[in-house]
Amino acid sequence: MWIIALVIINMRLNLEPNFYPQRTQRMNDTGQYNQALLEAMSSLTSITTKSAFIEWTRNKLQPAFPHNAFAGWVGKLDAAEVLPFEVVCSNLPDEYIESIKTENGHYTTPLMKRWLHSGQPQLFELDKGSQEFDRIWLEAFKAADLRNTASYGAFDITGRYVTYFSFYRLQEPLGEWHQLQLKIIMPSMHSTLLVIRNQNINVEQASDRSPLTPREREVLVWICEGKTSDEIASILGISFKTVENHAQNVLEKLNVHNRAQAAAKAYQLKLVRVGPRLADI
Repeated sequence: MWIIALVIINMRLNLEPNFYPQRTQRMNDTGQYNQALLEAMSSLTSITTKSAFIEWTRNKLQPAFPHNAFAGWVGKLDAAEVLPFEVVCSNLPDEYIESIKTENGHYTTPLMKRWLHSGQPQLFELDKGSQEFDRIWLEAFKAADLRNTASYGAFDITGRYVTYFSFYRLQEPLGEWHQLQLKIIMPSMHSTLLVIRNQNINVEQASDRSPLTPREREVLVWICEGKTSDEIASILGISFKTVENHAQNVLEKLNVHNRAQAAAKAYQLKLVRVGPRLADI
């Protein structure tokens, strides 16, 4: 499906020079864009863990769909809210994530509601009008300096589960190209996140029995990937000091003395899942 869509984009680029003027100026060779998209989609088939998925968005998807931050959810739909099973995000402030979380643990935004109503990709730029949106959400969006967003979602074949992805701080003015791009990448991202969810069920049960908080478990995953505190801070969009505090809590709660021992114990207790890293694919 995404190969057919790639052909359509090529036709638009050739027949309509203004379809995406800034990108075509930067990528004079359309084949360069094609290659970036093909590499991103082909490498996605090997992703089975949240950490590898996040690295894929940063290293593989970035050349095809430039962005600075992203968030993804997989869960059940409840009215216009998502009851999440998995939350995957990169370089997104914790304060913003908490601001879109309801008292019952669901997630919702005005753009999510608009997508559910229309079924179409949603684009939003803060400086191009925002009167129709909730003031509290707008304030949180502005405080996080997200500037713009492109969002889209999908349902599984049974209609029971939904995935929803939002990309923020996109590098170029938003338009029809971004909507088409989301339609190309969404089916594969949707399938991958469902696979990750299914493979994490046993891990999730083990994690529920652990004394670690969700954020500590997230830091632990990256410790197991061999990331430094600086790298973890960059990936999660939090401060170096916050990462160090979480890491120290992990060591104390697992009753170990260093990060290598923490990683070994995490695998032993099945607090994290052994899976392919993007660098190994």
